[in-house]
Amino acid sequence: MLKSNEVEFLIVGGGLSGLLLALHLQARGRSFLLLESASMPGGRVSSEQFRGYTLDRGFQVMLDSYDQGLPYLSLAELGLGYFDSGAYLQGPQERAYVGDPLKNPASIPDILAHYPFSMREMWQLLWLTLSLWRRSDASIWGDPESSTRAYLDNRGFDKAGLDRFLQPFFGGVFLDDNLEVSSRLFCFLYKRFALGRAGLPRDGMSAIPAQLAKQIDPGSILCSQRVESIHGQEARVVGGSSFHAREMVIALDKPSASQLLGWTEPSKSRETRVYYYETDACPLSRPALCLNATGKGTIRHISFPSSAQPSYAPVGRHLVSVTTKNQADGKASQLDPDCLLNEVGEIFRLDAQHWSFLRSYHVSHGLPVMPSMPGPGFLHHADHTWLVGDYLTYPSINGAFESANKLANHLLGLSPCGVEAS
Repeated sequence: MLKSNEVEFLIVGGGLSGLLLALHLQARGRSFLLLESASMPGGRVSSEQFRGYTLDRGFQVMLDSYDQGLPYLSLAELGLGYFDSGAYLQGPQERAYVGDPLKNPASIPDILAHYPFSMREMWQLLWLTLSLWRRSDASIWGDPESSTRAYLDNRGFDKAGLDRFLQPFFGGVFLDDNLEVSSRLFCFLYKRFALGRAGLPRDGMSAIPAQLAKQIDPGSILCSQRVESIHGQEARVVGGSSFHAREMVIALDKPSASQLLGWTEPSKSRETRVYYYETDACPLSRPALCLNATGKGTIRHISFPSSAQPSYAPVGRHLVSVTTKNQADGKASQLDPDCLLNEVGEIFRLDAQHWSFLRSYHVSHGLPVMPSMPGPGFLHHADHTWLVGDYLTYPSINGAFESANKLANHLLGLSPCGVEAS
């Protein structure tokens, strides 16, 4: 029998993993309490309203081919505005748009006329897409593992082809310009991009955790509660209050979890920094990323989020997102916002002199660095203490959800899709 001040489960952290696990517990009638250190849940998926603009903390998108948040996440309610399934490639001499001929066959003549690749490179990409489309996720995760760069080298992609598209695009996805991340993650996410579309919620990326949180009993979420120590089945927060539970679940990013548990092994994360500007016009005709394929400069990519999701900017205005590359030591570059506009003009050949700086965001723990993927899904740290998060599956929104699903399956006897096992 529970004590008067005790719950069955105490969840430390209100990011995507913690929120989804809370929904599983609520659906099964289990008592729980979720403690979040910030003023609202969300973790790394957060947004800010500033001067009428929606600014996500780091460039992020929601793929509609992600499946692990179902059945608690409604894409229709999020009101996604979509980017094109393609990208602008800014080369040394010109900028070309590369679309997805499998999603839009009508674009094939234009692609053939302006494609910045050789025919060999084009067929390599098409064959990679078709081969991954046919494969199950389980078979992809079971492949022999190497770095993404080694995997693509073994498939015959030459350096020029990689530098023109795959490295600029997936270097941004992974926050890793050297493509050292797992080849399994590359294949999984390549398939997800091929199957789905990348979108932005009407109210910003923070709408994703907000949609989950509003389904949870408000009395089961306590915000502005930073847990400073855990001893057995007791968690103590800054200020002296303590909470007791039969099971503790730590749903924090790995550096925060390591600090809370006193782990001495350093946790590695990939950083990112984004700069936001406002302007009165979008110079690109399509809602698509513009990738730096020149091999020069500090900018990774430029986008106009308001061209995909108009609610990101006031009527008659546009929001510009400029994401920079990391330095050789993995740290995010910090640049003067006005000087950065000079590079926009020099490399991307866009007239940015009338762009006005809004804000920049430095995300020190953008994505976890993992030696192998996928991870186990969750970790049983000690008696009555469990850990969840995307660093235990694979770095992504989908990975955070999958970690919660796997722990719920283990603790509550649910099937892999999150329903009660018979």
